[in-house]
Amino acid sequence: MTTYGLDQKEFSYIKRKGRIFIQSTNPEIQFGYLRKKITHLNPFTKQWEYGSFYKLQINANHEIEVNDWSQVKNHFEQWLSSSLKGHL
Repeated sequence: MTTYGLDQKEFSYIKRKGRIFIQSTNPEIQFGYLRKKITHLNPFTKQWEYGSFYKLQINANHEIEVNDWSQVKNHFEQWLSSSLKGHL
């Protein structure tokens, strides 16, 4: 956050129902994520298949799914540079 000229004291970090929320002093401006694990039995190979994805919640009303941690980081950096610069 300091890379973007933001003070870490302006943010709170909250864990709620498995999600991690990063919130600025304005509660409407928040970024949250949840990692979901998936396990299912492949009907053809009879083998268990494992996977995971991330659910991102951006500014309370925008939710998307991404497949890996690098995409979470990219969305977080975009959120920092666009949403917060005008509000803090």
